Order: sequence, then C-alpha cells, then structure tokens
Amino acid sequence: MLRYAGAAPNRIAALLFLLSHLLALTASLPSALGGSASPGDIFVTAEISANDWGIMQVDPVTGNRTIVSDNTHGAGASFTAPVGISITSTGALLVTDQGAPAVQPQPEGSFVQFPAVPTRVFLVDPTTGDRTVVSQDSLTATPPDPSYPAIGIGPPIGEPTVARQLGNVYLLPAEDGLLNNVRLMGINPQTGNRTLISGVGRGAGAFMTFPGGIAASGNTAIVADASKGLFAINLTTGDRAILSGAGQGAGAHFIGGWDVASSAGHLVVSGSTLNGDQSAFGIFEIDPLTGNRTVIADGTVGTGPWQQDVYTLAVESGGTILLVANGGTGFDGILTVDPATGNRAFLSDATHGGGASFMRVFDVAVAPLPGDANGDGIVNGQDFAQIASQWNRTGLFLVGDNNSDGIVNGQDMALVASNWLTVSANYAPAVSAPAVAVPEPSTFVLLLVTAQLSCALSMWRLRQSCAK
Repeated sequence: MLRYAGAAPNRIAALLFLLSHLLALTASLPSALGGSASPGDIFVTAEISANDWGIMQVDPVTGNRTIVSDNTHGAGASFTAPVGISITSTGALLVTDQGAPAVQPQPEGSFVQFPAVPTRVFLVDPTTGDRTVVSQDSLTATPPDPSYPAIGIGPPIGEPTVARQLGNVYLLPAEDGLLNNVRLMGINPQTGNRTLISGVGRGAGAFMTFPGGIAASGNTAIVADASKGLFAINLTTGDRAILSGAGQGAGAHFIGGWDVASSAGHLVVSGSTLNGDQSAFGIFEIDPLTGNRTVIADGTVGTGPWQQDVYTLAVESGGTILLVANGGTGFDGILTVDPATGNRAFLSDATHGGGASFMRVFDVAVAPLPGDANGDGIVNGQDFAQIASQWNRTGLFLVGDNNSDGIVNGQDMALVASNWLTVSANYAPAVSAPAVAVPEPSTFVLLLVTAQLSCALSMWRLRQSCAK
C-alpha cells in the first residue's frame, strides 16, 4: 500500500497546474476588434446589382437578406469584385477581391479601357460594413497610380480564391493566369506581407492547376483543385501531394474539387465526377487521411432542387451543408443539404427569404462556434467530454481540436470554458428544458477542477489510512 502514498499529491499538483493554465488561457483568448460575427451567422459575397458587388448576411432560419458592405454600406476602400469569404478567429470577415484589369472585353467582342484596380485582401467589420485593406498588389501602370499603393511585400496576390486563417497567418491559394505558377501564400495580418508557402520554387510534388477552396489543420492545408482533386500541402516544407482524385483514394468517382470545408473530423467537398464536365457534379465526404470518398448528394442521391453550376459551400453547426448555386439553368441562391440523406431545400433565392435581392452569389461562410467540439450548436458538457476523451491526441481535423492546431489540449478546453452554454444561430434543441442558473466560464472551470481535486484528495486520504 505504501506505493500509493505519493500518488495523490502528484495528481493534485497536476490538477492545480491545469487549473491555472486553463484560467490563464481563458483570460488571454483573442477578442474581436470592432464588430464580430455571432456563431451561426451566414455571410455571402454577391453581385447585388449591376456594378455593385458586396457582402450580404443571410438569416439561417428565414433566408432573409441584409446588405452588410457594398458601394453604399460601410466606409473604406471600395470593393471591385469580391469573391472569397471566410471568418477570422475574432469574428471579422476575410474577403478576397479580384480587382479589375485595365482593358476588359465586352460582349460584342470589343475592348474598353477602364481604370485598373489591383487584387486585394480585405477585413470587413460585420456590424458596420467598414472595409480595411490588409494586403494589396501594386499596379504595373507607368506611372504608378497613387490611388493604389502596394500594401505588403512578397509574391503578387494575382488571381485569389479564398483566404482562411490558421493561427496567426492567412492562407491564400492564388494564380497569376499562368498554369505553371499556381501557389499557396501566407499573409501576415499586421503587415500584409506575403510569403510563398508552396509553388514554383518551393516544395516538391505535382503542381496545382485551378485552385479553389481551402481548409487547414495542424501543419497541413487541403486545397481543392478543379483539375486534380484535393491537394494536401505541408505548410513547413511546401511539399504537395494529391490526397484524393483520379488514382488517389477509393470510393465514388471524383476528378476535380471546387471547394472544401471541414466538419466533425472529415472533409466536405464540392466537385466534379467527370473531367471537364460541370454537369457531373456532386458533394462528397472525404477522409482526410486516406482520401476515400462517399457521395453525400448529386443528381441521383437525395431529393430536392439541384443545380449544375454549383461551386462553393460551407457547413453549419449540426452538419447542415450550405451550397451556393449561381448561373446556369434555374436559380441563383443558397441551398441547404442534409448530410445524412442528401436532400436539398431552398434557403434564400429570388422566391425564398425577403430583404435585399442578389443577382449572383459567389461564396458563403458561416461564423463558427468556438468550443463546440461535437458540432451540435451548443457548448456544454458534451464538448468537455469530447475533448477529455481525445486529450493530447494529435492529427488532422480532429474532433475536439477547436483551434485547428493539430492537438487536443488546454487551449481547446479554454474555448469551451469561455463559450460555456453559447448557442449557434441555427441551434434547435431536441427537447426543451427548464431554465437553470448558468455559471460564468471561469467558474465552470474552477468547479470542474475543484471536483477533481476533491476526488483526488479523498482517494489519497483513504490510501494513507489503509497504509497505516
């Protein structure tokens, strides 16, 4: 029995360390500057009307639309062609803008000279619509246009897709119009400086051709490519490997990827099943380790409206897929897709949802709920249990890895504590429950660890008594 004499003090010391660590992490979590998107809020980049492109917010329940930022909403540099959108850890909107060339072709075949606008990356306040340029290409005009000074140094932004935050960097796939110079860049949010992560001159493996959406976890970025499928890119070495596509991964036929999002430990991907045939389109669940694929929805799986010209998507808490449809043969708007059945329904388009209308939608983003480890739309004890069951596990897109750093640890637990009992905008509890007193996040952590300390101390006293 004497061998147990020191076990409880060691455990108590460890729990005290955990308590202090969690409380420190909770106090140091980043807060939003200016307005912040609330969990579950839906935002889209859209062509609102002729010559007016911007950002709209869509109600996740009613489909109603509100203009957030465009030519008449919000202050700061104007949008030209905003296409990609994601949401940062502080709740700001991260928007890529493809700018405009100086000479643009017209429908009848002529060319018209316009003032050139460089490609840019914006941060947008979701409350006020105010726009701040984070990084901006310089124009090659002679003499240079002083209206568009370069912001940040490094490789040109070129033709960007969508930027996504991972830790303290914005990851951005882009091309410069040359198929042999597609690259993945990292953008410093403070300076706008751009660093080549992978592409010509950095990293080994097949090159990307037509990059689309991006997801990231740990030291790996997953980039959808319309020609080759899904790339896995090592963020340290820049090495590239095809994770899923022709000849890689088993299951449903999959040629090209258009967009990718992560959900509950797997990847949700929009893409084509026949090379060069956009009508052969589907939504896939793809294993991030093996590349194996399962069809979630396509023209034959699931019921409801289906659109051939569909590219971008996002995943809500609870797993519902938001699918953007634009152009083609039917409608412009947003569909919801049930991940279990593939069934589809309109959320917002010309006949669903009220408010401001849009002509075309390009990309969609959903504000995440930090700390919602199991993705059910509420932060509660189930999320704590999920993280505890995965404690110190490392890997890609882990359930419980709330900050996507590749390990489940105290930082993920701190997000649970700081968002305790927060719900997503689309949360619908299965069974109503009576109101109960809600402890503050730090109180919750303190009570939790105190209970552990009490248990450990009781066990130590019992063992000490037995040892005498």
